[in-house]
Amino acid sequence: MISDPAMLLVSSIVGLAMGATVALLRAVLPRWVDVAVVAVFAIGPLALIGRTPLGHTTGRTLWEWSAVGGATVQASYHIDPLAVTAASVVALATGVALHAAARWGAGPLLAALLAVLGIVLVALVAVTDIVVATLVAGTAATLAVAVGLFVAPAAAAARLAALLALGVEALIAAALLLARAGVASFDLDDLAPTMVSSGVVLAVMVAAALFGGLYPFVPWRYERSSPGPAGSLYSGRGAALFPTGVAATALAFRVVAGSGQRPDQLRLPEISIEWQALLVAIVLILAALAVRSAPRAAIRGRAVTGLVFVVAAIALPFLSLAHIMVLLALLSIVYATVASTALVAEWSVARFTVRLAVLWAALASGSAPALAAALFGLVASSLSLAIESVALPGAAGGAIGTSARLLNVVGPFLAVAGVAFAPDPVTGALAGVVLAWAALLELGHAVRESASEGGPRLGERGFAALVAVAAVFVVALVASIPATGAAVDLLGSLPAEASDVVLAALSLVAVALAIVLVALPGMITIRLSDRTLSVLGRVLAASDPVPALSLAYRGLEVWSERIGAVFATLEDRAGVWLATALIALALIWAATS
Repeated sequence: MISDPAMLLVSSIVGLAMGATVALLRAVLPRWVDVAVVAVFAIGPLALIGRTPLGHTTGRTLWEWSAVGGATVQASYHIDPLAVTAASVVALATGVALHAAARWGAGPLLAALLAVLGIVLVALVAVTDIVVATLVAGTAATLAVAVGLFVAPAAAAARLAALLALGVEALIAAALLLARAGVASFDLDDLAPTMVSSGVVLAVMVAAALFGGLYPFVPWRYERSSPGPAGSLYSGRGAALFPTGVAATALAFRVVAGSGQRPDQLRLPEISIEWQALLVAIVLILAALAVRSAPRAAIRGRAVTGLVFVVAAIALPFLSLAHIMVLLALLSIVYATVASTALVAEWSVARFTVRLAVLWAALASGSAPALAAALFGLVASSLSLAIESVALPGAAGGAIGTSARLLNVVGPFLAVAGVAFAPDPVTGALAGVVLAWAALLELGHAVRESASEGGPRLGERGFAALVAVAAVFVVALVASIPATGAAVDLLGSLPAEASDVVLAALSLVAVALAIVLVALPGMITIRLSDRTLSVLGRVLAASDPVPALSLAYRGLEVWSERIGAVFATLEDRAGVWLATALIALALIWAATS
């Protein structure tokens, strides 16, 4: 029995601290030691949770505060399979980012910032109080921006700061909605499901999308990296900031579970006909202005985009939270597909967005087996990052590379199989399309990477396939129980036949994908013509959300300046007279009352 389950999270924190220390001692230690240290301390809790009894299962409070007549704010945390799984993923990804930063000579400051960011995010995945989670998320956002200044261009870091600030504001909005409902505490464990309204859930999901960088909240542009150490360091921005999205997603999943409903059962907040008509009118006006101000070549694209927004505004009353989640996941995967095809090197960044999108689509499906498979795939792909950092020559290196690629692709394919148990056929079908797209995208890049390694002999291919399948089953032994436990806590118990189906699917998918990864690169070669690449480049430029985000920011800036100028003019010309009139009215009221 584990008397204090908090040690399951402390293990990841200790691993990050030791990994950062080892990363700074690369001159006297082998290069892979930092990743190995972090991986050992991150995987250990996964092997224990669900197999070893815990001393207590409810949340614990470090401190609490309450205003007179107000709700109680508690620094409460809950150690459960979701927290342990998310903490392990955060630690593994942060360890890989530490390894990459040390490899490119980024200096001790970046290593320290990465380690502290990882530690704060480990705390965030277990927090159950919305107000405290907002405070922790704000701290994490500050550290993430500091990391972004090292691993991304200055303009991208500025956009990251703006998006994370909006994410914190969304969490504040969720807390205010809870306070308006008259709750006695902001702790999710103490809240009745009826208190967690669809508005609260939507606000937290928007915050998670902003923290995770899902489309259209992408802070950076996909473009060719500049040569030199700076360009190499920029290629690691995905791994460095991926843990931020994982932690925010874990918090959002907790809020969904606190509502007592599946995402497909959570309707969007109701709005009156008058407000919806006003929203449609505003969208129409903005779309018309965008089309009118567009260059001749961009008129068609802006018109189509405006039409999509108008249709979305009209369809709002008929949508559920699951539809919004599936839409964000689909847009993120489509954008990652275009970016990683037009600029293959950018797959090292775009793949992290795809993995978050898989998690969102799996939860939106409402299927516990699909979510368990997605969580297992998240752990497996994070372990593959650690495996990729180990470079060995010959057949051993080929086996390690094949194992890493198989760990990357097995999760989305299993999630596709799990969608068969979705309670809502329509939502399940939509989520299945998204998951299938993500699975094929991961497989395509895995085959491309296998082909780039050359053509090993048949015996080496067979050895690599066997090692890869063995690696998948070893990871399944460690990560399957906590992933399943987290899915059950979020979406309810698994169907009776699901366990056998998922186990059979894991065996078939692992073997089939291993064969594909070792056989397909030598059988087919996919080459894109210059014209196709040019078209993809134009599509990538047209779908880039950065110009729209910049335009929205400039619009807000101009609007605020005009409002400020109006108030300043009013104060200069009529401020004294207005104040005199107010004082006179106050005196008259006091004398006559």
